[in-house]
Amino acid sequence: MKPPSVNTPQYRSLVVLFASAFLASCGGGSGVAKDPPQLHLACQTIECECREIESRVFEKRKITDIVWRLNGDATCPFGFVLEKVKIDFLGRRR
Repeated sequence: MKPPSVNTPQYRSLVVLFASAFLASCGGGSGVAKDPPQLHLACQTIECECREIESRVFEKRKITDIVWRLNGDATCPFGFVLEKVKIDFLGRRR
């Protein structure tokens, strides 16, 4: 049996089949949702702050102190969320 010619419909359909199988295997993903970042652990070594969950459009979100648990985990009071401190290139907080 001789190999199919490059210009035949069988060859093109074979190329399309392999290309679609390759693309399907690459873009499928794992199907498992990614875990949210574990800032309660990371804040032991990086600078974090508790910011208000919701705020008005033109107001800065309120900041409060982090509550440290006995095991060293960081947490925030009700209505606040734990976030990494954003610092610009000069070392100033944003």
